[in-house]
Amino acid sequence: MLFGHALVGLAEGDPFAMNIERYLSQRDAATLCRLAEQLLRLRDVHLNHAERLVEVISSAILLPEHAKRTDCVCLQAEVTYRYIGTREPSSMVLVSPQDANETLARVSILTPLALALIGRRIGHVVEIAAGAQRVQFAEIIAVQIVPPPAQLTDNHGGTHALHRRRADQLPFVRDVWPRYGT
Repeated sequence: MLFGHALVGLAEGDPFAMNIERYLSQRDAATLCRLAEQLLRLRDVHLNHAERLVEVISSAILLPEHAKRTDCVCLQAEVTYRYIGTREPSSMVLVSPQDANETLARVSILTPLALALIGRRIGHVVEIAAGAQRVQFAEIIAVQIVPPPAQLTDNHGGTHALHRRRADQLPFVRDVWPRYGT
């Protein structure tokens, strides 16, 4: 069965038995709620993940305000996992859709793998819907919180935007348009 329901025929303690507990921080739950609200407004979209996000949030155990679990997958966490039947582990960072970047292995929370992993603990085996009738299983090996990517800085170590600087501080302005009368 899909989406966190226990697999029939697996005994307690079986490494392939799935635990349906999911833990979300208040911050992650709020982010997922906002994303679900935005997606629910897009009624004409063919594939809308809002219902899946609502299911994830409603089935999760919400942690107290400032509590964090370092053994659970969360947004901005690097997750190392291994598909069952393979030896090679893979890693990715779970992020909001607008922060996704395939080159940097920053994967949107709206992907089937990320939705299966979010809130799960290290050692759990998750079920991933990989198509109409295909299901894959992956084991969570490690979780590490990563800071967001560094902001671009200017030559002076500042992170303010270029357009906020005075025009006479820009080198090309001084060289091309010298002040008159100086």
